[in-house]
Amino acid sequence: INPDPNNYSLNANPNYTCLGSGTGFTVYGPVGNSYYWDFGDGATLTTDTFIVFHTYSTANVYNVSVTIMNSCGNSLTKTTSVTVDVCTGISFANEAVPGTLMIFPNPFNRSATLYLQNFDDQKMKGLFLEIFDVLGQKIKQVPVSGGQTKIGRDGIESGIYFYTMKNNGQISATGKLVVSD
Repeated sequence: INPDPNNYSLNANPNYTCLGSGTGFTVYGPVGNSYYWDFGDGATLTTDTFIVFHTYSTANVYNVSVTIMNSCGNSLTKTTSVTVDVCTGISFANEAVPGTLMIFPNPFNRSATLYLQNFDDQKMKGLFLEIFDVLGQKIKQVPVSGGQTKIGRDGIESGIYFYTMKNNGQISATGKLVVSD
């Protein structure tokens, strides 16, 4: 690992979220051999991946840190913060796509439909949904157009997944999907 901390950053996506919604954490910089994550709520995790998701059970502002380690014993720690709030429904994390998002049914076994209500057609260009497994691996990307978009199960096994809604690369909403047999 290059010990220069300016070569690394820790990003929380989103950095403002609702209870029960997952937050993705990504380390940007040269790859380490292991990552020790401290989510600020008493939960810790050691992984070999630079992307993880965590769901908080209490509203608060959390200081999150990751210690990046290599096989030579060098380490570097980076921190960021995430705000977890009590929300009603699913709201967008920013004004990239104002409106209301619903995914129904959730859980689903064959397909679900993403509904956008009160959305601005001009801000819909470049909008897509990314679905991640619990290890932070992106398993599907679905372009979103109009008020309804079908999310097919094809290639997705039963389990819990996290999604981010992105508009031109900017995260505007996050949530959880459950796929069942």
